[in-house]
Amino acid sequence: MKIILYLILAYIFYALIKKLFVKAPRSAGSAQSSSRKESSHTVDVETAKDPVCGAYVSKNTALAAKDGANTLYFCSSDCRDKFIAGR
Repeated sequence: MKIILYLILAYIFYALIKKLFVKAPRSAGSAQSSSRKESSHTVDVETAKDPVCGAYVSKNTALAAKDGANTLYFCSSDCRDKFIAGR
C-alpha cells in the first residue's frame, strides 16, 4: 500500500515540476497570431540584390539604373558605375 502511495505522490510531484518548467506547445493558430504581432512592429521594405557586390539594398534608398526593361538597384555609385562600365 505504501508503494502505491509513493508512486502517486511521485507522479503528482513530477506533473507539478513539468508544468512549472516546461512550456506548453502552442497551437498553429496562436503561433501565427504571435508572429503577426511581431511583424506588426516591423516595416515591410522591398529589397533587391546588387548585381555587382551581392548586397541586399532597400529599393527605396538604392541607386537605380535601367537595363532594357529591367530596373537594377545598387548599393553605391561605385557598384552602379562598375556595372555600367562592364556592359
